[in-house]
Amino acid sequence: MTIRWIISFPVTGGWQDWTTVAQQIVLEAGESTLKIVCNVGGFNINWIEFETVTSLSKTDEHIPAQTRLFQNYPNPFNPETQIHFELEKPSHVNITIFDLQGRALKTITDGYYQAGQYSVKVNISDFPSGTYIYKMTTGTYSEMKKMLLLK
Repeated sequence: MTIRWIISFPVTGGWQDWTTVAQQIVLEAGESTLKIVCNVGGFNINWIEFETVTSLSKTDEHIPAQTRLFQNYPNPFNPETQIHFELEKPSHVNITIFDLQGRALKTITDGYYQAGQYSVKVNISDFPSGTYIYKMTTGTYSEMKKMLLLK
C-alpha cells in the first residue's frame, strides 16, 4: 500500500530566515517507510524532526451509546499508560496532556475517528514525575481526567 502526503513549504532564501512547518501523519500499524523529496532548491530543508507519539488500536466493532473518556490504566504509571475512549458517532478527536498550570505539553492524538471503542498508548518518559491532566475534545464533547506519573 502506498500512502502519499504532499507538504508544501516556502523557499526561505537563506539559512537565517526560516519557517517551521509541522505535519501529522497517521500510519497503519506495522513498519513504514518515509521518503522525502525536494522538488525546488534554495535553502528548503535545514532540520527534520520525527516524533512517534502514540500507538492506537480500535478495540472492537461495538458502537457505543455515548461518547466517553475513561480513566487511564495503569494509574499511577511509569512511563507508559493506556487511555481508552468511546465515540458514539464519527468525530474529530483531540487528546492533549496538560500540566497543573494548564499549559499544553503534548498532543496524544488529533484526528478523525469512526464511531467505536479506542485505546491510545501513551509514553511520557521524558516528563518528570507528577500529576498531569489529559483532556479529550470532540465537536460536541469535552472531558478531563488526572493521571499520575511516578518514576
